[in-house]
Amino acid sequence: MAINVGWDNDEQTVICYQFSGTWTWQDAEAALETSFSLTETVAHKVHVIVDMRHSKGLPDGIILKINKVLQIAPSNRGNIVIVGANSLMKTTLRMAGRIHKAVANRIATAETFEDAYALLRMKPNPARIMDISVLREVAPAEKPNRRFGASFASLTAIFG
Repeated sequence: MAINVGWDNDEQTVICYQFSGTWTWQDAEAALETSFSLTETVAHKVHVIVDMRHSKGLPDGIILKINKVLQIAPSNRGNIVIVGANSLMKTTLRMAGRIHKAVANRIATAETFEDAYALLRMKPNPARIMDISVLREVAPAEKPNRRFGASFASLTAIFG
């Protein structure tokens, strides 16, 4: 499976997506469904860290899907920080942020998990930083109820 998703801390305030290799929108939709289901199990704000360090590119149509994902996210979904976005991803985020203001307001990039937690103004999960195996694998969904789209933007857009 190209995408793993799960809680990143015991407080259940951060969900982490871990992308690896080549992935499809079907993979992303399955991961998004799982993430939304987890988010809906708690009443407090839930932030997201997306680990793209081992991803091999982006599927076509990302800009068209970005705003949709933000619209259908649970109401307690917080900010999103992308770890390890390459230059193509960062450029795509800037373009998406110009088209969809919600993208620019809620999504940032970071080089490390420590930086991502700092942006979210939270204490890092040391176990997560050292051991990515704590995430559970997401099985592909036949017909997800929601559509996935990746979201990216500059650091200052969210917290500036």
